[in-house]
Amino acid sequence: MVDRAVCSFVFVALLATTVAAQETSPTGAATAPEPEVSREEFEALQQQMAELEARMDEADAARMDDLAGEFKPSLDVYGFMAVYGGKWFVEKSSPLYGVMNTKLSFGVTDINVYLSGHVTRTVDSLVELRFTFMPHGADEFPTLARMDTTVVNANTSEEFTLGGVIVERAQFTWQPRDFIGVTAGRFLTPFGIWNIDHGAPVIIPVNQPYIILRHLMPLAQTGVYIHGRVFPLSSLQFEYGLTLSNGRGPADASYDVDENKAVGLRLRFDYRHNRNVGVALGAYGFLGTRTDDVKAVDVASLAVGRDVTEKYREYAASADLLLTLWGFRIQSEWAGAVIRYDVRPPSVIPLLDISDASHLQPDYLRWDVYVMLAYEWKFKTRMGEMRLTPYVLGERDVMYDNTPLYNVWFLRWGLNFRPHPRVTFKLDATAGTFPDNDLLSDVWNISGQASLVF
Repeated sequence: MVDRAVCSFVFVALLATTVAAQETSPTGAATAPEPEVSREEFEALQQQMAELEARMDEADAARMDDLAGEFKPSLDVYGFMAVYGGKWFVEKSSPLYGVMNTKLSFGVTDINVYLSGHVTRTVDSLVELRFTFMPHGADEFPTLARMDTTVVNANTSEEFTLGGVIVERAQFTWQPRDFIGVTAGRFLTPFGIWNIDHGAPVIIPVNQPYIILRHLMPLAQTGVYIHGRVFPLSSLQFEYGLTLSNGRGPADASYDVDENKAVGLRLRFDYRHNRNVGVALGAYGFLGTRTDDVKAVDVASLAVGRDVTEKYREYAASADLLLTLWGFRIQSEWAGAVIRYDVRPPSVIPLLDISDASHLQPDYLRWDVYVMLAYEWKFKTRMGEMRLTPYVLGERDVMYDNTPLYNVWFLRWGLNFRPHPRVTFKLDATAGTFPDNDLLSDVWNISGQASLVF
């Protein structure tokens, strides 16, 4: 509209100038001769003005269509893969020797594919699939039984090894405003930092901390997630989230075996002073009940009997901190859970999977905490900007507070090198010690990883 007004003003001014050039001055003296505008030139000028107005009409219509909400659904497909190589070092005198794989091993650890759909302006969908290998003859930890995943094609007699597909996420989200949104389906549990940014390309070390590997929180839940964010200040963001789900269970992704739904609350504050200085604080609380049972069907009467083999209430919480200062990154998470049994299973000796029916599993507390310090160094080459990130991570893992023999300290250090935004190389060394167990000697690990975003 403004452009049209300007063009009209210019056109009128031009006409006024043309007329004035042909008039005499108020004193009666003739003005200096000016070139007259012919009828043909005047009509050409009118035609140009008409064409300009037509283009303005088209531009206004396009803007109105955009404001009216014309939307084309879209689907984006992307993902990443990661390859790994590593070796554990364990003293032969340690009970862990033979339990842990001390052979140099290579593998494809991650093949994640994302299907991100934009259905409407306010509705999005996301599916994350993780493709895995199930190796034939591998040791099934902790029993160390040999797995057989080999199958035979009945038509060709070809033998091949089964793989597996893990549905990390399958969700759709309705987000009409920043302060309110609803996600339904299979979603990542909104706790900490690592569980949300869990892909190999965005994780600085090679290996995930035990706060993730031990599943101190359920990594994903099936249910409903209400969330939102507000901006009290331009530099401050507040996020909240409420979860209602099946919680943990033998088949929690598809159905639940009890009426006890799990609930959770997520809070997070993110303050960004500038691009180089920022701090984020978060917390998540989770309350759920896990039930496992065995069903038996009487063929004669078709009566179904149900025997609950394990049932416990879980009171879990987590806290996380992320501080960025001019390239330095200080990241820390803590998570803990109190396990209280309603139906106690036989007590199990960790790492050996030896159960004693005469002793039932007692209530216990488990927790884990880590602190990571990293520095990102950016430098430019002829190939573009590259990033080199040295890091060190310390972690304390308490598997059972009433069985301190298996509590462990880990120290990890390494390098993360990103020569391209889509390519990352990592080299990592780990030392683990058991301070409360004289029988378990220290363990060491050297590992490397290469990841590619596609």
